Parts: sequence; structure tokens; C-alpha cells
Amino acid sequence: MDTSSSATRAAIAALRPGRRPGRLLLIFSLGLAACGNSSDDDDGAASDGSSDSGATAVELLDALPADGTTLFDPGIPDITLSHLGYADFSVAVSGDCAEGTTVERTLVEVSTDFDALFEHDQVCDGLRDNGAFETLVEATRDDGDRYSARLDFSTTIATAPELQVQDSVTTPRDSAGEMFRTFLEDSLIGSLEIPDALASLIEGAVEAVAESAYAELLDADPLFGVSAQRVTYASRRPDGSASQELTGLVAFPDTTAGGFTPRDSIIVLSHSTAVTPSDLDPGNGWYVVASLFAARGYLVIAPDNWGRGGTDTEPETFLMATRTAANSLDLIRAVLADPAYTPVRGSDPPRVTLVGYSQGGHTALALWQAIAAQESGLEVPAVHAGAGPYNLYAMARGVVQHVNGSCNGDAYCRFVTDQATVPFLSERVLPGYVAYAAENLLLGDLVEEGTLTPSFVEGFLGADPAFDDLKGLLQQGSFTNITGGLEALGGAGTRFTLIHSPFDRLVPIANTEELVSVLEPHFPVEFRTETCNSAAYEAVFDATDRVGISHTLCGFEMLNDVYAEMR
Repeated sequence: MDTSSSATRAAIAALRPGRRPGRLLLIFSLGLAACGNSSDDDDGAASDGSSDSGATAVELLDALPADGTTLFDPGIPDITLSHLGYADFSVAVSGDCAEGTTVERTLVEVSTDFDALFEHDQVCDGLRDNGAFETLVEATRDDGDRYSARLDFSTTIATAPELQVQDSVTTPRDSAGEMFRTFLEDSLIGSLEIPDALASLIEGAVEAVAESAYAELLDADPLFGVSAQRVTYASRRPDGSASQELTGLVAFPDTTAGGFTPRDSIIVLSHSTAVTPSDLDPGNGWYVVASLFAARGYLVIAPDNWGRGGTDTEPETFLMATRTAANSLDLIRAVLADPAYTPVRGSDPPRVTLVGYSQGGHTALALWQAIAAQESGLEVPAVHAGAGPYNLYAMARGVVQHVNGSCNGDAYCRFVTDQATVPFLSERVLPGYVAYAAENLLLGDLVEEGTLTPSFVEGFLGADPAFDDLKGLLQQGSFTNITGGLEALGGAGTRFTLIHSPFDRLVPIANTEELVSVLEPHFPVEFRTETCNSAAYEAVFDATDRVGISHTLCGFEMLNDVYAEMR
């Protein structure tokens, strides 16, 4: 369907019933008769969108698996569904996947009067092959009004979580110690794209950062040689259907020389933008760091996002929290189930330390939420997250304001540039969200020749209901707006260590400042404000408006700190 014109979008909005104050009366694509919502029934069902029970049907904003999916792997024990609602909802979940946790977020700037977003991370107990299943959400407001949302899906035949090793690289102990130095000299500095006119000044600042901030990685002191593998594993596509195409990296110490004692935690690395750990590329910093952790005795897992590695012909699930977390969790489960890694996996129950920077910082938060919410049997002693777009909606809105010329100088649009930050939204965020979740939109209507279309900019900043789903999805992909449910995740006792350079032009520090205020009432949080805050960073900030230089440099300073802490 062509949605390129305002008139067409208005027609689509008119076909989405019930957008009126106090209600969202939307119709499911499946299961209407079972819910009693068919308007031509003669059995007394209400024709205004209410069910026989008097509850108003609310459309799912998103679900994994998607509503109506027919090929969900019954061996996967969790699902996620979300919907809009009101802050005074009292929610109950029932059906085949009814155990889990509900996280509530604030909702802003949509055309309805809904003011909250609910995400249900649920555990499925013993799904059978080739079966049909449902999950029902029932909500009641303080005034007694009732609402319901429903997810229907069916399964295929269960697939064992067995890993397949596609490629492997062995690094001797003596060579492992030089990996980061070689990467720094051959790859990192060249990747910063320092302008020629500023090369002498900025290169000096970069060298100053490297000398003081990367000391632990440069003096890695490996204890073991390393085996690094590119693996495939059973997981799920972005619609939730079964897949064995996803790839990831597994790195572990060579223990044949003896003297090995398993560490008390597995390390899970969540990669940053445009990085594919499973490439086993010595010019890839995440592969290098994974190998250094493995050389110190750790089992290291580094998933590729969908859209990278073995699935690189499809749009990436960039900053799609539910999906990146689900694929990462599936890889963790597959590694833990494989007896080949038992000698190096450590404690039981398994403990996993999550580490991510930038896009990976966002993924690390999403993965922590999924592990804690779904009672997965894993313990997460620590999350190390750096410079993530934790307020994804504000980041996206800041880009749109910049394009519109309406930036008011706030933290989220102040440093937006056409060259770097606009492509963050147009080339990275929107393709995945439109392909896999915002099904009422076409990417060509939002992005044209690398920039945002005027109709999208106007509609997104206005009250055009055609963009409500996208706004809701971006807010679901944020963490700074969480208002309920964190207390239910607190039992894991996770310690959060957060870093963010005040000189970061690409991802504003306001993201982490807001996240700290959300997490601190429930968890031990250390916000290391001294990290990435030296005179050298300030010199880079003052010398150029190239947004990615300080951001990239800070990522390896964070990894250096984590390496020092876990040596």
C-alpha cells in the first residue's frame, strides 16, 4: 500500500478505528471471533470494539513472536509483547506464557490520550511442537474500565540449541599480548577519519588518550592461548519465527597447558555500531578485546545483531531492544548447553557479566532486562555499559528537530549534524523499525536520498496518528522512561557501572544522566564521571565538530577499565 501522501496516511488512520478520547478501540488481525469482537455477530457482542466481557480490545504495539506467527521454535522459553495503556492500569497476564515481569514506561507525544506503555516479558512452560498458543493481557483502570490485549502464535518442531562452528582462529599466548597494540597502531587511529588540517593537534590528543587510558589493554599479560570461533545457533528471526542463520563469536582459553581454574563469570560482549565480532578480524576491536578476556581465562560470548554476520543481507535490528536481547539470550543458552564449553564456563548457576558500549551499551541494558524479567536461571553480577542511546526517542526527536530547523539547543539536538547524526536515524534506526515492527509505514516515505522526507518530519513532530506506532516503538526502545517494574528485577542484585564522556558529540551524556536517576533507587550504580574526561578529550572536542572521535576513543577506555577490573 502506498502511504506517500498525507491524504493516504489520513485514510489509513481512518481505517484504524476508535481513536477518540478515553479509548483505543483497535481490532486484532487474528482471533476476533474467539474474543467475541466480530461486528456482524448476533450474540450480543459490542460493535464498538468491546468484547463480550466488556473489556476494550487494545492492539499490540509489538510482540516477539509477532501476532499470528506460525513457526515459533517451541524450544525457546520466552516471549515479549507490548501495548499502550494508562498509568493507572492494574495488569494480569494469563495463558500459555504467563510467568514473568511487566515493565511500565511513560508515553508522550502520541495522538491518543494513552500515557503509558507496557512490556510483558513472559516465560513459556513446555510449549509443544506444532501447537497453537495464546497469551492474554487484562487491565483494569482505577475507575473500573477494563481493557484486554491478546497474542496468538503457533509453533513448528523444536530445534536443539546445538552450536555449529563455521570458522575458528587460534592465537598463541605470546601473540595474544600484542593484539591490542597492533589494533591500535594499524586500525583504530586510522578509523577516526581525522581531518588533515587538524591532524597534528588531534593525533597528539589521541596519542595522549591511548597512553593514559589504554594501559591495561596494551599490557594485557595473557595467561593462556585463545581459541575464537564463529558459530551459528538456533534462535529467532525478527518476527519470532525459527532461525539457524544468526552468528556470533565464542572465545575461550586454551587450557591444554594446565594451570587453569574456571572464572566465576562468563563475559558477554554487546558490539557497537558497524561491528561484527564473528568476522574474527584482528582489525575489529571487539574481536581483539574478546580474545584478551579469553586469554585471561574467561569464556566470552559476543553475538552479532540480526542484519550482521550470517544475516547481513537484511536490515539490522539496530537498537531494537527486544530483538537484540532475545538473540543474545538464545546464544548464551546455546553455549551453556554445549558440553564443549563446560570445562571453561565456571560457576553453576551460570553468572554472566554484560559489557557493551554505544549501541552495545543499549543492548547490554536490554539483555539484562530480559534475563532478569524472564527468570532465566542466569545471574548477572554486573553490567558495564557506556555511552548508549538510552533515551532513544529523545535522540530520534532531536535529529528530526535539527532537520526541521526547530532545535532549541537542548542536549538531544545541540550537536546533531547532517553528516553523522542524521544518518544515525535515517540509515540505521528507521530501516529495522520499519521492516520489523512499524508495519503501517514504508521506509521510502520516511527517507529519501539519505535524508528525512518533509512529510515525515512534519508528521513526526506533529500529532499525525500515522506515526504513533513508530513513536511508541522508539519509546519502548528507551530505558530512561521506565516508571514501573524495576523493583521486580531487583532480586538479581546487579551492579551497574556506567560511563559517558561529557565531550561526546554523537550520543549526548544526558542519556546516561537520565538512566542513572532511573536505576539508582533500585540498584547499586556507579557513574564514573572521571572516565573519558581528560584534557585530551576536551582538546578533541574543542578542535573539531567530528562527532565520532571522542565517542570511539571513550569506548576503548571503558573496555580498558573493565579489563583491569576483571583481570
